[in-house]
Amino acid sequence: MGELMEYYRIVGWKSCPWCIKAHTLIREQGYEVHVMYHERGSLELQEAKEKNEWQTVPMITHVRVHGDDIKETFVGGYDNLCRFIGTHDGG
Repeated sequence: MGELMEYYRIVGWKSCPWCIKAHTLIREQGYEVHVMYHERGSLELQEAKEKNEWQTVPMITHVRVHGDDIKETFVGGYDNLCRFIGTHDGG
């Protein structure tokens, strides 16, 4: 069925301190992280906010890929990430 791949995706803007903290926390926990930076006020950032129904950055998603099965779980912001990692065993 294929190998399990697990990572986090962060959508934010480069100078956002909470985006940087989220990136650091994810890496410290040993997970791969994909970061998508957009300019503040950009159309891409607004579209991400609408898609995720979330108005602040970072917007963090946990992604698990196992073969053809892709499961994306929207986590939320930095505080949500702290709680998610604290309760998520990665399995």
